Amino acid sequence: MPAHSLQSLFAPRPPWAQEPPAPAAPRPLLENSEFLIACGLMAVVLFGGAIVLSYFDRRRKRQEAAFQDSTAQLESYRELYENGEITESEYLKVRARVAGRIREEVHLPTSPPKPAPPAEPPTPES
Repeated sequence: MPAHSLQSLFAPRPPWAQEPPAPAAPRPLLENSEFLIACGLMAVVLFGGAIVLSYFDRRRKRQEAAFQDSTAQLESYRELYENGEITESEYLKVRARVAGRIREEVHLPTSPPKPAPPAEPPTPES
């Protein structure tokens, strides 16, 4: 056998010519700490989101219920007035009070905005 062929057998191979190392055996998924941490964080985020949504849903329902209570109350006073059980002045006082409460709930201004002054007509240039 020639000397150069023996030398090529024992010479180290360049990195690109070497065989890749055998892949490590996969660990079971529940033993993977990165997977468990990711699942835990996802559970915390989802639970936190559910709490926030629940809070805002309750708040919205309370506002709707308060608005419906005010309008129902106003309707009942209107029926009392129409049946003659309360006087017109009593009805107007109650209506003003309940209407003010409804305006606050809906966040409307207490008085209507003032109309803009009329614009002056253009003057003809001579």
